[in-house]
Amino acid sequence: MNFKTLHGTLLTLGLAMATPLGIASFHARAEDNPTPLAAEAAAESAEIQFARYLTESDVEMFGTFWCPHSQHQRERFGEEAFQLVEYIECDPRGENARPRRCEEEGIRGYPTWKINSQLYPGDRSLEELAELSGYEGSRNFAPTEP
Repeated sequence: MNFKTLHGTLLTLGLAMATPLGIASFHARAEDNPTPLAAEAAAESAEIQFARYLTESDVEMFGTFWCPHSQHQRERFGEEAFQLVEYIECDPRGENARPRRCEEEGIRGYPTWKINSQLYPGDRSLEELAELSGYEGSRNFAPTEP
């Protein structure tokens, strides 16, 4: 056997021996760490998880940019979570306004939530919205002042 053949044989044996260890090591690390989606969900606040649920459940909030009660409702969620809520601006001067939609729904006060085709006027706690919408996820919401 010449040097080139010997070197190729040793290299092949080395790779064959290293490969099972590499695979075992990979599997151990994959099992120790949660899936990326599970880790991402665990890192999300209860407000963000709840806002996602509301959107997926076709829940809508009708409000106006100038209404202090609508503003307080936004604050209950927090800026990041509220961006996920389906918000309908009722004042024609507001950003992305849809006043016709508000008229069609019969919105009389702000904010008004539409949950399962039922209208719920007024600023509501996240806990109350969770009850009304049937939310079963984490309710570890950050406290907010009334």
